[in-house]
Amino acid sequence: HHMSAAIVAAQWMRQAGGIVVLDANTTRPRLDELLPWVDVLITNPSFPAAYTGQRDVAIAAHELLRTGAKLVVTTLGEEGCLCVSDDDTLHVPGFAVEVVDTTGAGDAFHGAFIYGWLQGWNLLRRATFANAVAAMNCTALGGRAGLRRLEEVEAFLQSRGRGTGPGMPA
Repeated sequence: HHMSAAIVAAQWMRQAGGIVVLDANTTRPRLDELLPWVDVLITNPSFPAAYTGQRDVAIAAHELLRTGAKLVVTTLGEEGCLCVSDDDTLHVPGFAVEVVDTTGAGDAFHGAFIYGWLQGWNLLRRATFANAVAAMNCTALGGRAGLRRLEEVEAFLQSRGRGTGPGMPA
């Protein structure tokens, strides 16, 4: 909500050599001034169309790359996520779980995706892990009650044949 502060913070981060990740779920005044400073744009399913006017999520995500982001990730709920860069378009399937409450799923996804980035994981591994963390968070009431320890997420992934251990590329 404080776009001036967000723009300055993004500029500082970029100038310091850091990565700027933005959670975009609605269009806002001055967003056009912030987006050129963003490296990774993570959106909900409705943002790409709302921002670009393009109804097809993949096409809209490609259009969002023109704003300066190197990677656009659109969360798609139980359908997983769509990751778009200049070099790749990757749909990573989600996980079917018994949903109790979706509160916090997006935040869980973002945190897990950034965690994977900091671990040096490749895009498929990051997105798969983030999808799993978000899905698991939906199995309990409240925004954080479904968050699990790393070992539990790894076991969840292994039980679904999509482990992130030694068999999956880093």
